[in-house]
Amino acid sequence: MPNLPLPKPAIPIPKPAAPSISGIPGVGGMTGSSLQPGKPPTSQLRPTPTALGMSRSNSPVVSSVPSMPQASMPGKQPMTAAGPIPIARPGSPLPMQSAQLNLGVGGTNLTNTAPPALPGAPTMPGAPAPKIATPSAPQPPPRTLSALQSMSSTNLPTSATQPGASPPPAKTNLAPGYGIAPLAPPAAGTTDKDGKGKDTNKPEFAAPQKSIFRFLPFILGGVLLLAVAGFVAFKFFGSSQTTSIKTSSTGADRSAAGANPTTPAPSVVLEYWGLWEPTETMTEVIKAYEQQNPGVSINYTKQSSQDYRVRLQTALVQGENGPDIFRYHASWVPIFKAELSVLPSSIMTSADYQSTFYPAASQMLNVNGQLVGIPLMYEGLALFYNTEIFSTAVLEPPKTWPDLRTVASKLTVKAGNSIKRAGIAMGTAGNVEHFSDILAVLMMQNKADLLNPNSPETSDALKFYVNFSKADDVWDETLPASSVAFARGDVAMIFAPSWRALEIKQMNPNLPFKTVPMPQLDDTRIASANFWAEGVSSKSQNKDAAWKFLKYLSSAEVQKKLYATQSGVRPFGEMYSRKDLANELAVDPVASAFLQDAPFAKGSYMSSATHDGGLNDQIVKYYEDAVTALNGGSSVEEVLITLDQGVKQTLRQYGIEPGTTTQ
Repeated sequence: MPNLPLPKPAIPIPKPAAPSISGIPGVGGMTGSSLQPGKPPTSQLRPTPTALGMSRSNSPVVSSVPSMPQASMPGKQPMTAAGPIPIARPGSPLPMQSAQLNLGVGGTNLTNTAPPALPGAPTMPGAPAPKIATPSAPQPPPRTLSALQSMSSTNLPTSATQPGASPPPAKTNLAPGYGIAPLAPPAAGTTDKDGKGKDTNKPEFAAPQKSIFRFLPFILGGVLLLAVAGFVAFKFFGSSQTTSIKTSSTGADRSAAGANPTTPAPSVVLEYWGLWEPTETMTEVIKAYEQQNPGVSINYTKQSSQDYRVRLQTALVQGENGPDIFRYHASWVPIFKAELSVLPSSIMTSADYQSTFYPAASQMLNVNGQLVGIPLMYEGLALFYNTEIFSTAVLEPPKTWPDLRTVASKLTVKAGNSIKRAGIAMGTAGNVEHFSDILAVLMMQNKADLLNPNSPETSDALKFYVNFSKADDVWDETLPASSVAFARGDVAMIFAPSWRALEIKQMNPNLPFKTVPMPQLDDTRIASANFWAEGVSSKSQNKDAAWKFLKYLSSAEVQKKLYATQSGVRPFGEMYSRKDLANELAVDPVASAFLQDAPFAKGSYMSSATHDGGLNDQIVKYYEDAVTALNGGSSVEEVLITLDQGVKQTLRQYGIEPGTTTQ
């Protein structure tokens, strides 16, 4: 996917005395930095009571590594990360106090020391700064013990779980051909009346005294006949030369059309804006709809992702030249709520909808409880792992976050202070392509409120994430983009959506890898949903016809046809949005993990690769700056204040207030 230039909101960090906040056990308690003009910043490491009876230890500082050029991504590109915020002492890790998690197994002590907090944070050009006066630092809520805090020990457990492995399904290659019958050749020649090939009856010129206007009635009559013939030919044969499909909805119309082919049947023209699927993958199912519903014409157009959200919204607001049907990201509902038509219950009831699609669809695709979209695909996040690396190390892919830290540490290979092979792509923002989706899952599993990020739960999630680079040293900013590093074999594990597998296979067709579901904190399973859906314009003159067509596209039969056609032009198609088709991909080495998580997935406004230049991209940028600031040594208290201000300002810009259900 092409990457849009992202707005870079300025992040002014106020400098009041920040309240102390206890950290994750194994990460350490942190207090606000003392910042005075003209004096170097100072910080304190204040030990906090060890949760759950865990023991303490100390550790050395992890040194920084010189940066290397970052590889570019072909195909769908991740969001281009802005450069790291220039902060003094970038190599300083987060302060931490270590503890051993009571899991009944041993582990390795990963340690850290306390850095000084730095004054302020630089602004980023290209985006408005939050206009929020902060005469004094807001006090965070009382510290509570979050799920992530209680498991974030630096004493890493060694247990891991065994996932099932099955052979990939046979690939279906469809390459339908479309031919046009050749026209009949003209006659070989003509002969004259005596059969000798000569024109014995030569025409005579009209006498000069006769008026040429005597031919005018014949000329006009001929022109009129040609016009009528051309109109009829266009109506009956013109649609076969495009991807448009002209259909009608009743048997009476079909009978009338068959009895008198010169009389055009009534038609409804639906303009359909797609985004990722080329025309050839949609042609077969659209033509099938023509045969079932004569009188309806579907004009499908694949749009570019460049500025798509802005172009789509402009076209929908204007109405006249906008599409009747269009693809949009599920998180865009607040942006498009005025332009989205409500799904009629006569087409699909709410009960049928919820029994057909995964819960994330009804969670995200609704306005005031009314459904406004039908998903034709599903997408989320899964853990990709190199099967050869795991087999050599005699390790199993992890199922929990403690297991993930243990395995990542064991698989990391260093050459001096440099990382030769990383354990997992986590801890930074600039070169971890889907870091915001990972953070969103961590925060939701840790029961953080994504609309109010200044909280202990968010603090724990951020510190836990950053420690993969700061404390565990299994990944750093000198490495290439995460999917590129994985394709090269330079990292053992990454988190990514399913479409990254297509790029990885293009970069390295021989790379052995599989996917497993997202790690969990506890028995309450939560995963990430990041998908697109089809909507109908509120200004369409043919809303019912549009919704009827979308119901057809979402049927099990048509979704399987689409998947087969898509698999004919690439390694695999878009994953099914229907729950009853999950078993169709149960043994797929890539898709199966995503569909196992789909019933437990939730969406957020931290979705990566939406190319919206607005709601998601702006919030993702604030989290990118927060991760970069923490890696550079800024205090978590200051980072949370700025993050909270920026996120809430963006939410209000798009009419979202804290306390709404969709995050």
